[in-house]
Amino acid sequence: MIKDEAQYLRDENDSLEDFVEAHTTCINDLMYFDTRKTYGLSSVAGNAEKLAALQNEFENVRSKLDDGKEKMIRLEKKVTLLTQGYEVCYC
Repeated sequence: MIKDEAQYLRDENDSLEDFVEAHTTCINDLMYFDTRKTYGLSSVAGNAEKLAALQNEFENVRSKLDDGKEKMIRLEKKVTLLTQGYEVCYC
């Protein structure tokens, strides 16, 4: 089924490998631009737009990591409370 779709999408003169390579290149070139609230090609965007997009992505990842850290701290406190501070050391 995927081969049929690739046959439909690609040009008759291109091989399947060329199509896959072009598709991968396009996917790697996509970037979300928060200023425009849309996806676009990073190869045609200006440096300021690229920088803003990467900063936005960095802030998103940082917030997810902070949320994960807070969840880990809450779970650690819960485990300590449930085990009443009992810890086993296999040293």
